[in-house]
Amino acid sequence: MGRFLELDDTSRLDLNQLVKMLPGRQGWSIVKWLPRGSYVRAILSSWPVLQQYGINTPVRVAHFIGQGLVETSWLTATEENLKYSASQLIKTFSVYRNNPRLAEQHHKQPEKIANTAYGGRLGNDQPGDGWRYRGRGFFQVTGKDNYRRFGEISGLPLVEDPDILSRDLKASVEVAAAYWDHMDLSWPADQGQSRAVSRGVNRGDPTHSSPAYHEDERLLWTEKVLELLGAAEQVIDGSGRDLSLGMAGSDVRKLQEDLLFLGHEEVGAADGVFGRKTRLAVISFQDEAGLEMTGIADEETLTAIEAALEDHSKPPADQQATASRIRFRPFEQGA
Repeated sequence: MGRFLELDDTSRLDLNQLVKMLPGRQGWSIVKWLPRGSYVRAILSSWPVLQQYGINTPVRVAHFIGQGLVETSWLTATEENLKYSASQLIKTFSVYRNNPRLAEQHHKQPEKIANTAYGGRLGNDQPGDGWRYRGRGFFQVTGKDNYRRFGEISGLPLVEDPDILSRDLKASVEVAAAYWDHMDLSWPADQGQSRAVSRGVNRGDPTHSSPAYHEDERLLWTEKVLELLGAAEQVIDGSGRDLSLGMAGSDVRKLQEDLLFLGHEEVGAADGVFGRKTRLAVISFQDEAGLEMTGIADEETLTAIEAALEDHSKPPADQQATASRIRFRPFEQGA
């Protein structure tokens, strides 16, 4: 399997490396026979289509693939998994929250669940439409209206044959690219507004007030793909948020750099991903600063870190007349 997407003759995305990073790591000798291998081949052959829809820079490609990874459960699902338990139904769909008895009756019965959860909305106006137009493909197109709209854009007969999206994964990538273009998601991707991209894909509206499903994972995997493309600096938004396990972005990287500068070497590499080592370093700083040791870099903790950095940068009184020390933090704006 070769490399993919030679961008500006410098940046390349090696899908071999990406596959090795995904949950349930498997060798290509196994992956090539699975949906994951089929998705990889579909992406590899889709560069002309992505260019057609303006997904033609490292940042845009990384956001597009990062979203698709989560939408497809890391390239393992060709259609929506509707085998929900009763408790999952109540948690996921309002129709079942309002009728717990119905949730018990539909426990792990995908067709009944789809027709109940999606029937009468999303353009599903005929009996069985909820199941017929369930989520499929790289961006999990759902509902007759969306099948019709993106069938027209891509020139595919999706209303007549919705299984195209699970049967032909290259077609599903093309439809996802058409959706991306229709929602004008290149602009928020260019601005590093990963939450807006996530909500545009999952909520159908980049300005939606509710988080996308698994929004933090979408940010994390976008960041990972950006790193593979060598374009990761300052691309994930979220300034001012509390930072905790599983998050990713330039603000996480800055936190890691700050902790390293303050001597909390247990943080490890400043890779922009809030993992176990970063959590331990945050706890260590909180202990040192007399704060509650939550492992979450909340506003109080981040303010204390900034204060510590200021104190750490000041020379001792007996060295005031000597040249001031200069600290180097490569991703600090204005440095």
